[in-house]
Amino acid sequence: MILLYYQLYKSKILSFWTSRFTGERNTLSGTAKIVTFTSRKGGVGKTVCTTLLARYYAEVEGMQVIVVDFDASCGVTSIFYAQPFEEEDLSIVDLLQLHEDNQDVQDAFAEALIETGMENCSHWAQNGGRIYLLPSKETLDQAIVQADPYALREVLTSFDLPDNFIILVDTGPEHKNVLMGVSAADIVFLPMMFSRQDIYPAVDTLRVVIKEQLLNGRAVLGGLVINDYGDTQWEQEYADKFRKLFLSFRDNYGLVTSADDIYVKLKRSKIIKRGKHMDWSFKDDFKEAAQKMAAAVQIQPELSLGVF
Repeated sequence: MILLYYQLYKSKILSFWTSRFTGERNTLSGTAKIVTFTSRKGGVGKTVCTTLLARYYAEVEGMQVIVVDFDASCGVTSIFYAQPFEEEDLSIVDLLQLHEDNQDVQDAFAEALIETGMENCSHWAQNGGRIYLLPSKETLDQAIVQADPYALREVLTSFDLPDNFIILVDTGPEHKNVLMGVSAADIVFLPMMFSRQDIYPAVDTLRVVIKEQLLNGRAVLGGLVINDYGDTQWEQEYADKFRKLFLSFRDNYGLVTSADDIYVKLKRSKIIKRGKHMDWSFKDDFKEAAQKMAAAVQIQPELSLGVF
């Protein structure tokens, strides 16, 4: 945790002296972006996408990554922290409770944050990047029933992290988790599969995204991450149907996307199914999907506030 504080201290000192002598703001002094992976359907690859992008930012771009587990099933916590999680250990649940009680969350944030040490894996490239975990608990869903939809964003932005940090939020499929995850986000990715049962949950999620865009000018749709993607004819037919569906949301309801090409394709992989994609060498097709997501995060289309 000392290293995390050093990163913040270094960024703020560099920003001060840059502005003092050049009159220009250093790029490290901006606000860290919040990227949310969410869907009203479970089992579509939200956690896989979150971990892949976290690895890309840390290993390839050398960034400081904070992964927020916003799912009571604690999937991303189990990937990054393979140890028993005690009831007294702090989590995002405790930070939200402190926020609701109008108490400062800074000290609790420092205590709750876990250094994953993933950058020390033998198959990872050493690039200065690190991944930190803000874990979840099984009590999350009960804790957020009465929570303000913007409580998660208010907690995460209160950390005042510079823009060499990136915050990735992995939500559960319950409506309140999706709502708070989208309300916290600058960029949203919607993982899904090409199946009939994915259509309604995807549409329901997009309604939440569009509402946030209209109300607050945030939550740009970074893309649809198609998990377990193949090249069969039926999948191509589904791809065409889904493309028409989402283009209708953009054209008829003002859905704002980072790019016209909204598909990020994540191919079928036994490595992912076994949860080994964080341990082995970064496969080219995984890296390609993560790189496309990272490129979408950098695009900042203008959003107009409206009436929902």
